[in-house]
This record gives sequence, C-alpha cells and structure tokens, in this order.
Amino acid sequence: MSTESDAMRLAVQELARLIESRVGVWFHGGNSDRLAQGLWRLGIRDAHGVWAWHAALGPLKTGQPAWQRMIAEISVGETYFFRHPEDFLALSRHVIPALIQAGDAPLRMWSAACATGEEAYSLAMCLRTLVPLGRIEVLGSDLHEEAIRFAQRGVYGSRSFRGALPNLEALLPIAGDGQRRVPEELARRVTFAVHNLVEPGLPAGTGTAPCQVIFCRNVLIYFGAEGAKKVLTHLAECLCPDGMLFVSPLDLTHQVPGLVPVEVDGLWLLKKTSAQTFAAKAARPVRDRVHAPPGQPTQVSQGDEVRAARLLADRGDLQTAAKMAQAVVQSQRTPQALHLLALIAGEQGHPEQMRHLLEECVAQAPEYVQGQLSLGLWALRALDKPLAIAHLQRVVSLVAPRPEDEMLEGPEPMRVSLARRLAEHGLHNLRQTECPAAPAGPRLASRPGKGEAQ
Repeated sequence: MSTESDAMRLAVQELARLIESRVGVWFHGGNSDRLAQGLWRLGIRDAHGVWAWHAALGPLKTGQPAWQRMIAEISVGETYFFRHPEDFLALSRHVIPALIQAGDAPLRMWSAACATGEEAYSLAMCLRTLVPLGRIEVLGSDLHEEAIRFAQRGVYGSRSFRGALPNLEALLPIAGDGQRRVPEELARRVTFAVHNLVEPGLPAGTGTAPCQVIFCRNVLIYFGAEGAKKVLTHLAECLCPDGMLFVSPLDLTHQVPGLVPVEVDGLWLLKKTSAQTFAAKAARPVRDRVHAPPGQPTQVSQGDEVRAARLLADRGDLQTAAKMAQAVVQSQRTPQALHLLALIAGEQGHPEQMRHLLEECVAQAPEYVQGQLSLGLWALRALDKPLAIAHLQRVVSLVAPRPEDEMLEGPEPMRVSLARRLAEHGLHNLRQTECPAAPAGPRLASRPGKGEAQ
C-alpha cells in the first residue's frame, strides 16, 4: 500500500497483534481508535515529511523504552481510592474477619493492574482498620513502569478520592500543599512491581507466598476470551486454598478450573476451590450462577445503550461514555439515563453536575432506589449530613418490604440486600462522626453479618 492511510491501517493491525501476543490486551473494531491514536503520537517522519509508521513499529518490537512509551499511550489509568465501595465494604465486613478467624498468619493481598496504586493502598487501609500493621502485606502491580513509580511515591490529589468515604480519608491526612500522602508506616506494608498478567506467578520481587485475596477489577474486559482465561488461570495459581478473587461482573462468564463463582448478599467473587468442586458447580448455566434477572443476559446487550455506556465508563473511556449517555438523556430523560450520566460526571470529577442530575433523577422518580442511594452516598462524601441522612433513610424505607434477592433497576443490576447494607453503612458512618474516633482508626465494619463478596 502506498498511501499514508493504508500504511497506518496496516501498522495498527501489526501493532494490535504484537500487543495481544505480549500482554493479552485485545484491540478490535470497537477500541482500535485508541491504538491508532497512540501510534500516531509515537510516529516519526521520514526525510520527505511522511509519517513512517513501520519505522515507528521497529523499536516497539525490540526496545523496552519504546515499548513503555506505547504502554503509556494505550493504558487506561482510570482509578481512585475505594472505587466500587461495595467491594471494600464486603472485604472489611466479611472477608477480612473470616481470614482473621482462620489464624495469625500475615494477610496477603494483591491489586493486579493497580495503575497508579490507589487500589493497593485502599486494600492496605481496609486491613489497617482491622489488623495490626505487622500482619499486612499488600502487592500492587502494573505493566506501566511510570505508573508504578507514581504509586511508590504515595502522593495523591483530590481526583484520587472521588469514591473515598470520609471515615477512611482520615487515614491519609492532607498535607500543606493540599495533597494526601500515604503515611510511611502504611507505605512500608505495600510493595509495587512491574508485572505482565499473561505471565505466570506473582510479580517479581514480591516473594512466593500465595495471596488470600486478589483484586483484578475492570481489567479483563480489555482481553480477548482466551487471554482472559489465561490471566484468570495464573491468578488462581497465586491464591491460597479458599482464596478470593474480586473481578468485574462480566468476568464471571469465564469458566476456569479451580475458580467457582460465589454469591454472598448479592455480590459475586471467584473462590479458589478443588477441581472436583469446580466441575460440579461449573455444570450449572452461567445465568444461574450469576443470578441474572429473568429475561436479562449476564453480558451487556449491544442494544441497551445505558448498559453499553456504563461498560465504556468501567473501561475508563469516560468521554465516549458521557457522549452516549447524553444522547440517551436527550432522547429519553428516564431516571436510569439521568443516573448513569450522573455516575459518569462523578467519575469525571464534576461533583456538582453529579448532584444536580441525581436530584432531577429522584425528583422524577422518588421510589427509584438506586438513585436515592447514589445521592445519599454523594452527600456522605460531600459531608452534607442532612442530605445524606434524608436519602439513605429513604433507601432503607423503600427496600424494607422488598425481598432480599430482588434485583433493583439501574445502570447496573443491584440486589435489595446490597442497597440496604450500603445505606445502613452510610448511616452508621454518620453516627460514628458524632463520637470521638477510636485509637485504631475508623472502621468500615459496622456489624457482623453473613459473608459478602464482590
């Protein structure tokens, strides 16, 4: 091909094959534009001023610096402290207490594909509220070297705390420059390393002891089916017996020997178990294992624009997700569409826009539980106590007469049991702020209960 556009297309195809073979990330028609843009920024001009795409590909095949520059261009670094707070609520209320009861060994957890480290430090903060520092071991790994260097510094601005709850933010005090710094005593319990998830084993330099818990959320959606199964197999090998793997809901559709979907209070995780147990449970249809609502597939339907936009947001493509959600709102200003646009605005760092959208959402549909819950949790983070109490109590009232396993409508399905627990936890946090803080620091756990998981 002689034209620049044809050369670009061939270069993108070649680079896509190279990336998938090295790191498992799959670029296709739906996301190849990200790859093309990355290659454009890395391209070089020849003596005639023409972009020499294949000349740019050469160093990527052999040189680590060039490869790391490409990883930086195509990586989605969308992360912040306590993203998906229901996961950390489950971890601190049920998973960690169960591990404590099991013995006095160190509690070892791994944030796989941690980006700039907020998730790894979130795990350490959850552990810190429940166990002595000496028992905490947290690993954080990512393919992007610069992201790992950023994580090791442990200094974060306000954007990294979009999802943090006030009672846990106290563990990271604000410095004079307005940023938060991970305390040295906690930072010493977290080890970061560069690691490729398609390679077996734990990250280099982090020891060989298996982990009780691994977080790998919003990661495997970038992989093809075979690549995702390969990563899950490697992660399973790094788990202790009965260890827990937190993944995204769509990852539950992959069947990997040794990992069984386990539901606790409406949340799902993968548990390491014996091959015999897996064979027995894997015979059940995926729909049954993840308890999708009747008539609703477990994967996002291409015809469901709200869910498609939510999936884009989870993948970190907030700009495209926002455009899609705005188009839905313009054509049908439903509570679910307003709610989705509000969630995306929050992830983009626009809290006031999020609030206005949520207020319109609940004004339009006062009995829409997920909207009431999101507005109550927004107010909790904004330290607006009266607003938080009003909407969280409204959630508790709305779900009181409903079955625990009923699915609530929203951008993502949520069980009644989870909505109730999140609202009760928020109200508990508000009550705690009226009392002096305990010496050991604030706790996520509010009361004992049945196990809860991702």
